[in-house]
Amino acid sequence: MAEFYQANSSIECLKANIICRKKTKGVLVNNERLGKTGKEFKCERDASAEINKILNSKADKKVSNSNINLGDILKSKEISVFIECFTDPKTSVSNNSHTHKAIFFNTKYYTFGIIIHSFPNIPQIMPSNVKEIS
Repeated sequence: MAEFYQANSSIECLKANIICRKKTKGVLVNNERLGKTGKEFKCERDASAEINKILNSKADKKVSNSNINLGDILKSKEISVFIECFTDPKTSVSNNSHTHKAIFFNTKYYTFGIIIHSFPNIPQIMPSNVKEIS
């Protein structure tokens, strides 16, 4: 289990938990990078994505530098999430902190998440060659 904060860090899995404070409606896309068709979402404002079920084999990994271990987490200002399905996942709104609510949803199909914008203070705290914190 590791947490990733740097831009362009990504995860690939069969099931994931996603938490964010703002989510765009899913857009049906044919993702040429992954070679798959499904819904793509933008999750903003303190977004996170955690792997719940790993890929069947490492050969199923579509992006060479993706993280695929159980419990790996992406945390950032904005995450792009691709789900290989044709319907939007069911979401729930609940308290995430004592002052803010968040949108929670679970994916049940192949999921690819990548950090679009990292938190603004992360490059100053972490050197660029370090990409994970355990």
